[in-house]
Amino acid sequence: MALTASALRAFLRYAEKRGMCTVQLAASIGRPRLYRQESLPYAPDWADRQRMLADAETDNPLDIRDRAILLLLAVYGLRSGEVAALRLDQID
Repeated sequence: MALTASALRAFLRYAEKRGMCTVQLAASIGRPRLYRQESLPYAPDWADRQRMLADAETDNPLDIRDRAILLLLAVYGLRSGEVAALRLDQID
């Protein structure tokens, strides 16, 4: 979208110099706002989440911990910083 807006503005500036359109028409075309992390995905697909949970489904203490973290992230939608800051006295 940003590239299209830039190309359109360039064309309208050219057309303005040739007298083919009104003055300052190119300035009326605004670029869309681009965010720094706009292209990052929100979350893995549900199939990928289920596969990660299945991999951590053992009696190994580390897998139990990992599964709990994955469930907090996948099911409850907690952010990684919220999970990292979580303390035992905060769990009911």
